[in-house]
Amino acid sequence: MRLFPLTLSSVLFVAACSPAPNNNVTLETADGPALELVLEIEERLSRDTCLKDIATMRREYRYGMRDGKEIRELIDIRVQEAGWDDLPGGIIIKGQSNFGSFDSRSYFVAFANYHIANDDLDLWACGDNAAGANSIRHKSRY
Repeated sequence: MRLFPLTLSSVLFVAACSPAPNNNVTLETADGPALELVLEIEERLSRDTCLKDIATMRREYRYGMRDGKEIRELIDIRVQEAGWDDLPGGIIIKGQSNFGSFDSRSYFVAFANYHIANDDLDLWACGDNAAGANSIRHKSRY
């Protein structure tokens, strides 16, 4: 077996291809989920093999909205490939708005809900957005 020496340029090439972790926090509202709780949720999400690189992605957290009413016991979570649609990576604590819907473009996305009172984290979709229903693990519990 012949081994080839690694050169500095090959190491730099590999490093340049890997997205860097981004744990910058953007507060789009002062009335969103507490940062301490968001960080706990992130740690739990990172245990799932689908989200092992969560620190390199864009992560949005907001209180749940169902039937037009805000539910402060529920946090809706969207994780998306950073840089897609020029959206930066990092943690974003948002005010109310919807997450949009699946479209036919191919990029990584995951959706989860966290029920505060039950301490229940439900990662219900994770994978390629273009896969649509194929990236859905199950119907959201919340």
